[in-house]
Amino acid sequence: MEFVFNGFYTLISAVIVLLLGRFLVNRIDFLKRYNIPEPVAGGLVAAVVSLLVHTLWGYSIVF
Repeated sequence: MEFVFNGFYTLISAVIVLLLGRFLVNRIDFLKRYNIPEPVAGGLVAAVVSLLVHTLWGYSIVF
């Protein structure tokens, strides 16, 4: 199965990933100490979640 995101939902998911990254950098000292950017921290979490969803349930996300 495949989830197709249009431009609006892509923008919303990007904002959510950015806010997640901001939350992670503020909470985890390691990320703050080594100056890991917020989009990178949030993007890594989003990539791992996307990988798990695809691996475990077979769903794909298309932007």
